[in-house]
Amino acid sequence: MRFLLLTASSSSSLLDFQAADIQESNASEEAEEDLQISGNETRIASMDLSTKTKRQKRHSNLERLEAALQNARSAIKDANFRTQPYDPEYIPMGPMYLNSKVFHRSYLEMEKQFKVFVYEEGEPPIFHDGPCKNIYSMEGNFIHSMELDKQFRTKDPDKAHVYFLPFSSYVGQGPHTSFAIPYLEKNSIRALCNANTSERFNPMKDVSFPEINLLTGSTTGLIGGPSPSNRSILAFFAGRLHGPIRPILLEHWENKDDDIRVHRQLPKGVSYNEMMRKSKFCLCPSGYEVASPRIVEALYTGVCQC
Repeated sequence: MRFLLLTASSSSSLLDFQAADIQESNASEEAEEDLQISGNETRIASMDLSTKTKRQKRHSNLERLEAALQNARSAIKDANFRTQPYDPEYIPMGPMYLNSKVFHRSYLEMEKQFKVFVYEEGEPPIFHDGPCKNIYSMEGNFIHSMELDKQFRTKDPDKAHVYFLPFSSYVGQGPHTSFAIPYLEKNSIRALCNANTSERFNPMKDVSFPEINLLTGSTTGLIGGPSPSNRSILAFFAGRLHGPIRPILLEHWENKDDDIRVHRQLPKGVSYNEMMRKSKFCLCPSGYEVASPRIVEALYTGVCQC
């Protein structure tokens, strides 16, 4: 803005010039203000567009995830009409299948697409830790496997299908922890070794981990065994006395038959795993708990459970 110094001798033409100059200055100021307002509006519009773009990007991530799942559903649905890809581990028979081709395609799609986001918050031993050398070994092994996994784990939560809270039911009050938050109770899938309905295990949505007692933390040396024709013991059981069935079993068979070996406690120097490998059948009488590691031990050593 320009300023004019007026004196007493100024003429009327000078005053006219002053008025015109002031009008020009005011117009210039108004133009500058209009330009500034226009610039602010442009920046606000740009911010709104940026926000909308980010929202659209998040939304498109979800859309891409759902589209991939839809493709998987379609592939599973059409499995009966498609040529099955070669898979040496695929055995297309057995009473465990409702539809072997659908099951196989579902498994392949899971291996190809399924992603898990593992929360990194929390400190051991409550989080990111679990037992690896006792009856709940599978929980600890699963936690450690997921923390190190590169196939299924993703660092991007927008790409995950499920989210994993890495703590074991063996630590503290693990089975009851999810009930402290109603939303978590309703929407979480609990994976437990001790899948007991008395501890509010819900078979409609929760999953059961198979129990196995890994004394060394590894399954090395526990898998496999001779064929049934080369096993000298008909049936075997060794375990603690609890529940209503085991006392009856021990009453009739404990140390009374060479073909059916039933023990409350194995004699000193006798290996439990070697007894399993020598047996054709593994007796699995229920105790107070709903799960038993004998089921998994029998599968590992090729023994029939009964």
